[in-house]
Amino acid sequence: MCEREIEKDIVFREIKSWHRLSYAGEGLKFGPGGDRSGCICDDGKCFPPLTVCHRVYYHKKNPKFMISAFLSYPNGMADINEYFWETRGTKKSDVERFFGKNAERKMEKKIIRVLKKEFEKRIR
Repeated sequence: MCEREIEKDIVFREIKSWHRLSYAGEGLKFGPGGDRSGCICDDGKCFPPLTVCHRVYYHKKNPKFMISAFLSYPNGMADINEYFWETRGTKKSDVERFFGKNAERKMEKKIIRVLKKEFEKRIR
């Protein structure tokens, strides 16, 4: 499992990325090194992907509490004509979206706060 640390003990691992070993965006049914993701239409072509990548964030000392995030293509996971990050777990009862050129950083700052708070609750 490959992790990337964004702050001390706060990491993410990528669950899925259309950037590597996937031909879904090119509409190919199979290809060398492809992930055979199952998004195949009856005509043998793939649906274009709606998201760029999916990640799971967690605190290394509290790995059971996770926050999931994905980067959506414009008009991918919502009728929004720009890239955006969406998280589940940063708000109590809903998803949260982050927009603009600093969206990833804003999202990760929020994730860091939430994960630290959950870790502190656990150790009390």
